[in-house]
Order: sequence, then structure tokens, then C-alpha cells
Amino acid sequence: MKKILPILLLFITVNIYSQPEFKISIENLAWEKPSGSKVNLTIYIKIKNVGTEKGWCEDIYKGMYLECPDSYYNDKIEVYDYSRNITNYINPGGFVEAFLTYTVPVEADDLYFKFDESYGGATKYVSESYRKWLSRMNDSKYEMDYSEAESEFYRGNYDNAILKYKSAIEADNSKRSIVNEKLAACYEGKGDKNFEKNIYNPAIEDYKTALGFKSSAQLKEKIAKVYKVLGDDMHSKGLETDALKYYDLSLSYYELTDVRVRKNEIEPVVKKKDAEEKRLREKKLAYQKLLKPKTGFGLDGSISFINFSVSNKSKPFWGVTINSMPKLYVDEASHFTAAFNIEATISGLISTGSGNSDYNEFFKIDSIYDISKASPKLTIYNVNIGMGIGILNQKFSPMLLVNYGVYSMMQSLSLYNNETSDYKNIDDMYWGIGFKVELDFLFSRRIVAGYSFRQFSISDNEKFFDGTYTSHSVKVGWLLF
Repeated sequence: MKKILPILLLFITVNIYSQPEFKISIENLAWEKPSGSKVNLTIYIKIKNVGTEKGWCEDIYKGMYLECPDSYYNDKIEVYDYSRNITNYINPGGFVEAFLTYTVPVEADDLYFKFDESYGGATKYVSESYRKWLSRMNDSKYEMDYSEAESEFYRGNYDNAILKYKSAIEADNSKRSIVNEKLAACYEGKGDKNFEKNIYNPAIEDYKTALGFKSSAQLKEKIAKVYKVLGDDMHSKGLETDALKYYDLSLSYYELTDVRVRKNEIEPVVKKKDAEEKRLREKKLAYQKLLKPKTGFGLDGSISFINFSVSNKSKPFWGVTINSMPKLYVDEASHFTAAFNIEATISGLISTGSGNSDYNEFFKIDSIYDISKASPKLTIYNVNIGMGIGILNQKFSPMLLVNYGVYSMMQSLSLYNNETSDYKNIDDMYWGIGFKVELDFLFSRRIVAGYSFRQFSISDNEKFFDGTYTSHSVKVGWLLF
């Protein structure tokens, strides 16, 4: 920071060995770079040769000192910088403008120039201490800014007044409490103007800023009244939730009876409306969750009892099914769901008797034929395509599926003809078609359990496996749907 002092003229005439005659004047002073207990003082001087012969002014510089009466501070005064042109020769009538910068204690008072005895030993007062000068300048700046702020305030120019009041605080922080009251009045005046112009939100901000400088019941009441106006406006538009928000803000600053009455009237309505909106949001969210995934995938295991129409015998079969269920439609209100179903199943006979007795009994092999010692291999494959409908919920979902598909039966066995003693090897795939009706129960949209009825027919020209197969199955598995 550079502080410029009013121009001070100091004329000192110095005669060097009765030859050139110099006149030195102090043109200006500047306090600069205050740091802790020290500050720089720059003295701007003009050296003029008023004699009749050329002279070297460096002789003068070497004989000039800046001192103060207090020896403690005097010992701490040091040369910081100086103009290099101070070493010039000056012709008669010529001059040099230069500067000398000293590092000076901020408390060093009554500073003066002193010349060496060889130059006459002259002294001249230069300046008071930096501390005194700064206090005097600040007092002067405070009075000037405060006076200008008052003028702007009484003319209603609140923005200009605020700037001047804040500048006054910077000049003299000790008067902050006085100025804060003025700043509060300025912001209150701004708020009043905005309120009169129906500019409500800026008015609220102005009043709140004023509260920051001075707590006042009057300011709080004004804020409450502005919030009431905003609340009444929302209420007139049927926006009760927004109205209640503004009424609550109003009451948080000041208790207005009419605001309290109005709040008590609309609060139950708002709560009921909020509850209904929350219910609808949750319902909407639940519906959005039901839409994902768009395609369901499942894997399950089953136990079936299949009846063969020729033998009229039923035997247990194991089964494993994988399926894919793209969602076709989900109703938002009822959660009624329709889906396309594609599934593939592999199953096999579970033997419960000794040897090949289960197989032989199930297919009722004619007495002419005996199954050889090697165990027969029976695998049933089927691929179904169909539709499913149900009520889809997060926790429990019943579903009904109807499928139509292709069935194949892989048989691998050897038959011995007791009459002809011939062997007949069978290793072939037999085809048929059929349908399946299934009732499933989906838990948490992950675990599925269900019952299915299916019936299919297999064609066999030799009539070993030709007939109708009827199945009752139960299953448990995983289904992401």
C-alpha cells in the first residue's frame, strides 16, 4: 500500500567548499509497504545547483540522514533505496529530481533530515510517525465517507449509501456498531421500496440482510408479511402446498394471527393431498418396477407322473425346463399381465423296481418279446410355445399358461423275439404333438412353484410306443419375471 502525503516544500541551501551551491527541496512524501512494525518512507527531492560552478551532488547524499529524537527507533532507521541519478554532476542552473527510501519503525515520530556538519549541520522536520499519520488519515476518510453516506441515505439512494458506509467501516472498524445500524436501515429501505413495487423475493432478501446487521422485531414482522402475500397468492391459484410453505416461513419470523388461521385451514387439505400424491407415486414406481425385466427367464425342476394309454400304467419321471417369457402387456391399474412363453424340457424315467420291470410294465412289451439284459434308455424332449396371463405383483403373482408344442421320445433298447429267437435293436426318435396347461405361483418375482397337466401323442409304426401320454407334474424353480 502506498500512502501519498500532501506536498511539503523544504528548502535547504548547501555550499560545498564554497564552490557549487545546491538548493534541496522536498517535493513529496509517501508511506509504502507497511509490514509488521516497519514501513517504507519515500522522500521525493529536487536538487538544484544555484551556484556558478558544476558540482557533484553525491557529496550531498552521503551527508544526508533521516533521524528521530527517540534513540531506540533512531537506530532502526535504514536506507532502503535511492535514485541512481543522485550521483550526477549538476551544471549551474540545472537540477536533478530524485528519491530516497528509508525503512522506518511505524512508531518513529518527529522524523527530520539532518546534514553532516561539513554541510552546515542543518535540520528540517519531515513527518510525524506512520501510526499517527494513518490514524489521522483514517479519521479523515471515515468522516468524509460517513458524511457522504448520510447524504445518499436521506436522498433514498440506498445502494450508494451502502457502499459509502462500508467504506467508512474499512477506514475505522471501531465504529462498526454505529455503521451497522445505518446499514440495517439502508437494507430495510431497499426492502420497503421493493415491497411497494411488488418485487417480493428481493424485498425478503433485503430484509434478511438488514437482520444480519441489526436484530429487530419490526424487520421480522415485515418479512412475515411478505411471505404472507406470497402464500395468499399461491392459495388464490389453488396451489395449497406452496401456500402452506410460505405460511410456515411467515410464522417462523413473526406470529401473524390471520396467517395462523389460514394455515390451520389448509394444512389438513395439504396433508391429505400429499398422502394421495405419495400413494400415486409409489403405485407408479411399483408399476415401473413391474415392467422390468422386459423378458423373463426361468429354470425349474419337476416330478411328473406320466400315464401311457396302451398299458394304462403311470410311472414317475424327472424333468428340467428352461423358459423365456417376453412381457406383452402389463396393466397399470390391475397389474393384469400377458406374456409370450417359450420353453424347452428334457425328462426321463425314474426306476423304482428291479431290472427293467418299470420300463417293461410301462410300455407293456408283448410276451413274444423280452428286453435284453442291457437297460433301455428313454428320454423325452419337448419344445412348447404358448401364452401366459396373470396378476403380477412384487410379493405374490398367480399365472396361468397354455402351451402347444412338439414332443420327441428317444428310445434305445434291444428286443429278443421268443418265437423266432431274433434280436431287434431300436435306436430311434419318435415324434408327436401335444399341449400343456400350467398354473404357477411366483413369489417375490424370483421363486416359482406350480402344477401342470400335459397330454401328447407319439406315433410308432411298430406300435411299441404308439399311444397317448398324460402327465401330472409339480415343479419348483427360479423365475426372474
